[in-house]
Amino acid sequence: MTGMKLRFQKSLPKLVIMEIFDFTINKENGIHARPAGKLVNEASKFQSNITVTVGTKSACAKGLFALMGLGIKNGDKVTIECEGPDESEAANALREFFQNNFSGNNIL
Repeated sequence: MTGMKLRFQKSLPKLVIMEIFDFTINKENGIHARPAGKLVNEASKFQSNITVTVGTKSACAKGLFALMGLGIKNGDKVTIECEGPDESEAANALREFFQNNFSGNNIL
């Protein structure tokens, strides 16, 4: 799924739009310490809140231990949500980051 997700926030009576995309991890070791650190560095470039979800667990993409706690393995489908002032730029950059780093033949 690629695109925008619409939802209502309880605290604010307005519609919130966010960028969301799915990606299947194709790395033998999944997302271990080194690639998680690189993902944190990439996500930290943006003001938007960036959330990574696998199964029923979610974590902020700007927290190394939170990401590592997800235990993302090869073959897992992750959902990335970007919400904030630069969400489009964040989603585009992270989509490219995932394609370049978690698609198989690259080394991280």
